Amino acid sequence: MYNVNIDYVNLPEIDGTEMYNDSLIIAFYESFNKDTLTVSINQKHFKTMFLTTDERTGDAGYLQTIKYKDVKNIGLRINSGKLICIEPPKIHYNIQLMYLDSTATVRFHRKLPACY
Repeated sequence: MYNVNIDYVNLPEIDGTEMYNDSLIIAFYESFNKDTLTVSINQKHFKTMFLTTDERTGDAGYLQTIKYKDVKNIGLRINSGKLICIEPPKIHYNIQLMYLDSTATVRFHRKLPACY
């Protein structure tokens, strides 16, 4: 079981940042340890992934999905936990899912944070 925090706060309606492509990117960070992640888009199964975080960078990988304009809703489930339901903002944002201390946090970014 995990708590869910979806951060819709302070998302600008317009942003001059150019997107590199027209697909939705979901990036995974923090404390994944042989976890199963199930992704659904528009209430249809899209992909099941097995995630383990790189201890040096905090990066656990990413997933490129369908065109952003075609995404109506996103569902994420870590292992057999509760379904995280996400309604994407109107303008194109990529999604960052962090999993740390039994909390799944979803944030939206025009440019995803880099991992070094």
